[in-house]
Formats: sequence, structure tokens, C-alpha cells
Amino acid sequence: AIGGTKGIIADASLSYAARLSSQLTLSPSIGTSWANGKYMDRYFGISREEAIASKLPYFEAKGGFKDVTAALGASYRLSRNLTAIANAGVTRLLNDAADSPLNKRRWNPSSFVGIAYRF
Repeated sequence: AIGGTKGIIADASLSYAARLSSQLTLSPSIGTSWANGKYMDRYFGISREEAIASKLPYFEAKGGFKDVTAALGASYRLSRNLTAIANAGVTRLLNDAADSPLNKRRWNPSSFVGIAYRF
């Protein structure tokens, strides 16, 4: 994305949809994000002024790989129009994103469950 962040971030991912039956599909995926120094410092850096105000140490985040993600998605067809969907994954911050004093955790789990309706 280029624009409001005043920096550049690039995402890459691979996924594969494995149809296990006429109703069930599993989709494992992996991905990573790379960001330039402007983006990284905006989100993970701490300026001298911010350090004084917050009591956190000054930190200049440099560009590089920001994170890596692994996830598993599933969809189960309940009927012609209804499908249950779920996804669970984990993201690990890397390099200066992980080392920033702003972060307390390097590992961030995520999940969701939902129902999709086809018209």
C-alpha cells in the first residue's frame, strides 16, 4: 500500500485449496510482509520527543521483513446456499517490528468463524 502510511509495504502469500469432499475444503496458507524504513519507523519507531513523553527508549525502526504468517482456513457447505467458514492463524513479528519497545508480544494469533450465504 502506498499513500497514507508514508511508506511502502509489500505482502506476498501462498495458499492451496484442498477439496477433501463435496462439502469440505481446507486452505493452508503462508505469507510475509516487507516494509521500507519510512513505514517501519512510522509504526514501530519511537522519536526522541515520544521517548521523553512516554519514558520508552528512543527506537528507530529500519526497513526489512516485518512479519510472517501461517493460517488454516476451512469451509463446510451446509446446503446449496449456506457455507460455514472458519480460519485460524498466527503472525510472528520479525526484525525491528519485533524488537520495538511498543510491542509486548512477537506472536499474534487470530481466528474467525462465520456463515456465508449464496444468493
